[in-house]
Amino acid sequence: MTLIDIVKQLDSYDEEQTIFLDRTRELSCDSEGVVVWIPDDQSTPDEAQGLKCFLDVWHAKEVIDGKASQHGKSNPSDEEKVQLLIDYSKTGA
Repeated sequence: MTLIDIVKQLDSYDEEQTIFLDRTRELSCDSEGVVVWIPDDQSTPDEAQGLKCFLDVWHAKEVIDGKASQHGKSNPSDEEKVQLLIDYSKTGA
């Protein structure tokens, strides 16, 4: 699954799930990733081995909503949503 696939399906995930991505290359729409539950012991789930924790689903939704409204976009495209998340991951703001 790619980051753009995850963004397209973001509303179908539980807000407590976490997005993990392949961070060995520059993040893009095509970055490989998974959305998983973090176990109680906070270990990396088997499905996410080799990937890096990116954002919780609730946080990704909040970033998209907040950043889109700051940029005056009431209905950003999926590609724009991905870019908002990538920009946020670089700056934390």
